[in-house]
Amino acid sequence: MKTAWAVLIIFLNLAITPLFANENISQKKLALIKELLKQTHQSESDISQRLTDSYQKQISSILKQSHPNISSETLLNINHEVSASVKKQLIEQQQFIQRIIPIYDQAFSLEELQKIVAFNQTEFGEKLLSMMPVINNQHSDIYDELALDLAPEINARVLAIIE
Repeated sequence: MKTAWAVLIIFLNLAITPLFANENISQKKLALIKELLKQTHQSESDISQRLTDSYQKQISSILKQSHPNISSETLLNINHEVSASVKKQLIEQQQFIQRIIPIYDQAFSLEELQKIVAFNQTEFGEKLLSMMPVINNQHSDIYDELALDLAPEINARVLAIIE
């Protein structure tokens, strides 16, 4: 009987312990990682909202095309279910945080995280954080343009090889 209780206690303890706890991440480092995620708009709630918005737009677009007479109420119900599903998995079950924390833990020491978070709170850090999404979007646009510009030449070269 004692063995059964011991197994039950161990099982319950493992069930409520987040996966990243096994990585021996200090509470201080965990808090800094979460702060950095918040500063960079990559927190659980940020990711949850972006995923929810993305799913809702995609599903609504597809359903409006395949079911043109779909009611607004039905779309609202679908959006509610999408939101509940994303919230359940990302926030309640902590699937995002369990996967992302080990990446930051491995990439940065406690001291590095302290410096990064502190820098992000400076005037220059705040500017960098606000400008990076804009710059990244411009990078993406340039990449897309270059890919289109290169396509004819690459296609010609590939065709020359296979013909």
